[in-house]
Amino acid sequence: MKSLSKLGALAAFGLLSVAIARADDTTLWDWNYSGTGVNASGTMTISDTPNSAYPGGYDIMSITGERNGVDITGLVPPSGVTTTADGVAYDNVFYPGQSPTFFDDIGGLLYTTGTADYNIYQGNGTYGTSGQDYEYTVGGATPGPEVAFSAAETPEPSSLLLLGTGLLGFAALFSLRKHAQKRM
Repeated sequence: MKSLSKLGALAAFGLLSVAIARADDTTLWDWNYSGTGVNASGTMTISDTPNSAYPGGYDIMSITGERNGVDITGLVPPSGVTTTADGVAYDNVFYPGQSPTFFDDIGGLLYTTGTADYNIYQGNGTYGTSGQDYEYTVGGATPGPEVAFSAAETPEPSSLLLLGTGLLGFAALFSLRKHAQKRM
């Protein structure tokens, strides 16, 4: 009977962990891209709430990583449409269902390394080939190289904890059955 109460406590802990982790309404995505002379990778925090102005899009809330060995220090701007000094609008909106191109042609991901700002966007015919991703150095005269961008949702630690808890529960159940069979 004690084993069953321990199993119930483990299951309750696992469910509580999932509820707590989902309370922040964000997901993590690992990302990377490369092209001629550029290699960047890191993690983005994406809102779970759709952006009403961009159907299918979600706001990028934060970013970490590095570009060509230099740390990325954050987003520019934090989120939402902004027009920069060079007159280009950026939205920091991510389209997870739109793979292989996760951005729009406005300027999907604008981040800074502290010394320069970079924008990853989908070409629109005028600025690059439609359906291809490009890196643009903000304030630069022309778009930078075509890049191959990829992203994958990172499993939540609480989901992994729930999976582990479930496996422990099955192990406990197997152990209880094994002990019950020995008693017979």
